[in-house]
Amino acid sequence: ENEIYTFNRGMDYDADFENFKNNLNLARHTGDEAERISLLKETVKIYKGYFVPDISDHWAITERERFHQQAVDAMVQLAELQLKHGKLDDMLVTAQTLLDFEPTHEEMVCLVMRAHAASGNIVEVIQQYEQFRQVLHAEMGARPSPQTRALFDNLTRERRVVR
Repeated sequence: ENEIYTFNRGMDYDADFENFKNNLNLARHTGDEAERISLLKETVKIYKGYFVPDISDHWAITERERFHQQAVDAMVQLAELQLKHGKLDDMLVTAQTLLDFEPTHEEMVCLVMRAHAASGNIVEVIQQYEQFRQVLHAEMGARPSPQTRALFDNLTRERRVVR
């Protein structure tokens, strides 16, 4: 009765949530983009979904949302860096990882459209936009933002002019 359990941090152990936090911290502080990409990749690989999903205590909900938002931010940062460095296939894998969790994540959808446009695949730009538009409408009753629509128009302008 009234026993308190504690974790012995002196023993040899490996905890995903600590590796996740440590990699994020290192990624934030490195000036080397290649190292940042590597650290963010490891961070994204660690994240398997919501932290302690079966616990509904306030502390768990708070931590769950904090870890999720950090993972989302890491995926966006990684995708931006991958796009910047022309790693389009890697970027699309990163993007799909996030979109599997949050199919209405507009910033990532825009990055995906930019990646497809960079590879010259305007058909995929159109498909990505239309899929996003449909999901956004079905899940939220909303439409893409004016910025996303403008990006789509800009990326597909040449194709529309040719027709």
